[in-house]
Amino acid sequence: MKKNIIVVGLGGQGVVKLSQLISKIALTEGYEARMTSQQGMAQREGAVISHVRYGDVNTPLVPQKSANYLISMEAGETLRYKKFLNKNSKILINSEKIESIDTARGKGEYPEIEKIHDEIKKQNRNIKLLPAKKIAEKLNLPVAANMYMLGSFIGSQNKLTKETAEKVIEKEFSDIGEDALNKNIKLFEKGYNFERENEE
Repeated sequence: MKKNIIVVGLGGQGVVKLSQLISKIALTEGYEARMTSQQGMAQREGAVISHVRYGDVNTPLVPQKSANYLISMEAGETLRYKKFLNKNSKILINSEKIESIDTARGKGEYPEIEKIHDEIKKQNRNIKLLPAKKIAEKLNLPVAANMYMLGSFIGSQNKLTKETAEKVIEKEFSDIGEDALNKNIKLFEKGYNFERENEE
């Protein structure tokens, strides 16, 4: 068994932290896990991509067309990495829109959410648009939308458990104070329960 995950977004959105958490959850579950990240020139609002693999893996790089999951922290960045998708990939997209450095400099147009959705649907219909940023802001943690996305990822697969994920979160954020820790866990749980809440 092997799982390939691509996590993308812009600098400052917690792409690398999200990837690290997935890796640590996989390791805690007893899997071999590997990860690597690539970041653009600008630390904030430059493109960021992380490769996460766990299971029977030897290298950290996800081959093209072999991602089991694409987790996108910024909607517009999703199209940039569709080369990793196949018809069975699952795509989780934070519906937040932020212009990248390149777009802001006039090196491209920012696509509308509908265009992003329609373009991805041409090759894959397993898409979820998630209100990660909106929910994070409601909890007064606007920079922690990645915790919601982590919960959505854990809730959409069956290899890594919610219980292990919460243990890793508690360990990783043990120094931020009880209130902030509880809010991060609540964000994670809201992401985990996204589908269940919307079915009610």
